[in-house]
Amino acid sequence: MATTSTGRFPLGYSASLAQWWGTTSTSGLATQNRILEISKFFTKPDHRTAIQSFVTLTGRDRVLNEVHIRATDGKPATSNMVILHGYGAGLGLFFRNFEGLSSLVTRGWGIYALDLLGMGLSSRPAFKVHAKDPVAKVREAEDFFLDAIEEWREIRRLEQIVLVAHSLGGYLATRYANKYPDRVEKLVLVSPVGIPKNPYHTETPPTTVASELEPPESKPAVQPLPRWVTTLWEANVSPFSFVRFGTVFGPKVVSAWTYRRFGHLSLEERDLLHAYAYEIFRRKGSGEYALAYLLAPGAYARDHLLNSIPTHCKTLLLYGDRDWMDVKAGAQASSIARSKGGDSQCEVISDAGHHVYLDNPADFNAAVLDFVK
Repeated sequence: MATTSTGRFPLGYSASLAQWWGTTSTSGLATQNRILEISKFFTKPDHRTAIQSFVTLTGRDRVLNEVHIRATDGKPATSNMVILHGYGAGLGLFFRNFEGLSSLVTRGWGIYALDLLGMGLSSRPAFKVHAKDPVAKVREAEDFFLDAIEEWREIRRLEQIVLVAHSLGGYLATRYANKYPDRVEKLVLVSPVGIPKNPYHTETPPTTVASELEPPESKPAVQPLPRWVTTLWEANVSPFSFVRFGTVFGPKVVSAWTYRRFGHLSLEERDLLHAYAYEIFRRKGSGEYALAYLLAPGAYARDHLLNSIPTHCKTLLLYGDRDWMDVKAGAQASSIARSKGGDSQCEVISDAGHHVYLDNPADFNAAVLDFVK
């Protein structure tokens, strides 16, 4: 792809037009295949075989995109890892991890990577929340994803799983583990969203007189985000709508993230990541609309996880040393879980930001492998 070395949107205009023009109903899967083929066994199986499937669930337009890495000899796995991506992303973002994590196959493991319902290459059913109560709205939005994961698990006949989940996926994995405690053996939360309390939240905004009578430290902090940002957030305006409405400039818009944020990748990897990201970002809006129901402006959970790290299964929280997520809150949540009798730890991976697994795959893979052994 033709890119420039400077500028907020590095992809050239002609390359953006060519990518937009070249998208078809099947180009998404083809692009996913190309980025996964960085791991050679995806095209030339050795002791590992990778299989992509679309798993149909009950109900209308509910299909999950899945990649399954298993032993080529067909021997049934005795343990299974399930990898979940973050907000608006897809399983292809773990392309730098499958080679390392698949070493588990020789130890009797199977590895699954899923696209959450309404994201990635999974189907995009209409997302609607019918509840009126604030807490019920959160639960209904969560269940849009959790019910799909649980039905998929039943279809695959997996008694217990080890969940490895990033960002929003980490939030949902925590909820899943608490809702289905018998199904989760271990839990790896990778820079999970939703751990800390929202410092800008107040159940009942004080009146002017009441606020003057309260001590200063009891007043809620002032939300630092611009009003237009919080307004768009609460109105549930999806950031991906700018990609869709950008038409021929959509790929160029995406390049602001793919080429600048992941400048440490090789040019080949960046090109593949960019092509894949555009394919999944441009698709019909669906699961992304859960964001405003689950998170308040600033990415604070409307129902935080600080006291919700599971105690029935061993948990590991992983953050990057340049992470924008609240690492201290993660450590606190882990400590609270231990105080309740749980087995939880929090670790920081060097040379990594929020996308820990992509920034430092070697150390990330090593931490996960050590945890699940």
